[in-house]
Amino acid sequence: MQEQPPRQEKGPVCDEMSLKDVVFFLLRHKVLIIVGTALFATGAVSIALTLPNYYQSTAKLVTRTSDPSNGGLAQMAALAGLSVGSGKSHMDPSKYFADVIRDRSFVLKILSKHWFVEGYADSVLLDQVWGMEKDSSSENRRYAYETQMVNRLRGGEFITLTTDRKTEVVTLTTRFMTPALTLQINQHVLSLLAEYMRESFRSQAQEKRKFIEERIAEVAVDLENSENRLASFKERNLATTAPKVFLEEQRLQRKLALNQELYIQLKKQFEIARIEEKNDQPLIELLQSPELPIVKAGPQRSRIVAITAIVGLLLSMTFAFARRWYTSNFRK
Repeated sequence: MQEQPPRQEKGPVCDEMSLKDVVFFLLRHKVLIIVGTALFATGAVSIALTLPNYYQSTAKLVTRTSDPSNGGLAQMAALAGLSVGSGKSHMDPSKYFADVIRDRSFVLKILSKHWFVEGYADSVLLDQVWGMEKDSSSENRRYAYETQMVNRLRGGEFITLTTDRKTEVVTLTTRFMTPALTLQINQHVLSLLAEYMRESFRSQAQEKRKFIEERIAEVAVDLENSENRLASFKERNLATTAPKVFLEEQRLQRKLALNQELYIQLKKQFEIARIEEKNDQPLIELLQSPELPIVKAGPQRSRIVAITAIVGLLLSMTFAFARRWYTSNFRK
């Protein structure tokens, strides 16, 4: 009796498929792939149709520092014999625009304003546009509702602000459900930013004026003391020609001249600070004004459906190959 060769253990099937085999395999499972892709596409269509339209309005602007050397302020200062500086020592509030539009008090100014919206007979608040119901049953719930509204508005979906580091051009973009609302909020945010700039510079000028005013009072006392000391010294030494007396008189005169010059310069700076404090010149210059959007900016429903369908196709193909691998390796 012929001896049979030893039986080898059968390991997992790791056969490689050629391109032709892959094509035939996909054709054999075309029903699965088509159905899976269709399900994903149908779901994407259903979701895309429920998404509300939104419109976009954009404004581009540059900011100007509070420089009284521009315009009529320089003329006013020149009439008083004042030399107005460049104003570069001021802090530039525009660097903090991105933080300002996220500030709670800033956002509440937008939420508390009534807007004229298509489809409403009267002006409405944003929470009414969003269809949110206000719960005012308790103070805590009112605050929680207010916080929810604030977080939604400053989340970056509706209002965005970017600054080009090279050109320092600030771009403000608003996105809302209707064209008129989108334009109104963009214009309102611009006015709030202009007000913030104006108040920031005015506050800086006010602090500067107060500081100079205090220094003037101190220097005035020193000036008066210097004058009194010099007058008293001359009265005591009217007939004296000693060198020490002459040197002491020169020293007192130098101190008096120094205090006089310091007092004059502080008075000039005080007048400049008062002019800056009353400065109402526009600090925001629009390069591109916001316009009423005509065509919706989103959502891009066809793109959503196309991407979802491709994902469904890939997942269906992956599932078909995974089922083949599982059947080949683990089915008894």
